[in-house]
Amino acid sequence: IGMFGKSFTINGAALTTLLLVGWGVSGYLGMILTPKICAKFNFRQIYYISSVIGMVACIALFFMEKNLVNIFVCMLIIGFPFGIVSNINYSMIADSVDYVEWKTGRRSEGVTVSFQTLMNKTMTALQSGVVSVVLITSKFVQPLKVNGELVVQEQSSKTINGLILLITLLPALGWALSIVPMKYYTFIGDERKQAHREILQRREQTQPDKSDLTENVD
Repeated sequence: IGMFGKSFTINGAALTTLLLVGWGVSGYLGMILTPKICAKFNFRQIYYISSVIGMVACIALFFMEKNLVNIFVCMLIIGFPFGIVSNINYSMIADSVDYVEWKTGRRSEGVTVSFQTLMNKTMTALQSGVVSVVLITSKFVQPLKVNGELVVQEQSSKTINGLILLITLLPALGWALSIVPMKYYTFIGDERKQAHREILQRREQTQPDKSDLTENVD
């Protein structure tokens, strides 16, 4: 978003700030409303709905005229579902720990958290790689340093199209791909309730009797 804003117009810094603020505010609103949304929908439904909203907004922006109003409105729409799914991801990680305990009788928070860290680093590497490939293939001209300040260079139409691709079709593809694994996410509804109930029962059965502890102390 930042590179697009700075390359798209002379007032790039102002545009970049406006776009990021719009995206960030709606994303924060999505995070705040997540508990209420989770009270009405399960995680899979939320992912489906959020992905469709994000995908449609990104595709719509690709075909719209790239003016300030259209881009800002689309960033507002895209930020909202992004904030929601970013929030429920952590709840789903906690659920995955419960699922493993339910199936195996052992909790594995350490393995789960470590794997999540690996996934985050992998995702960051992939994002950087894709952005680099698009910038190279679209012949992006880097800013020049003049008198200690970076001066944004004029970009070709090919470069602008590449930057548009980065904020429209590529994110839309990401939203679409995120739907696929959710098809196999079944730890919801009755199964989730049953798992939590059985986990609590198992823990109660394995806890030492308080009367035995009292006798040992005496």
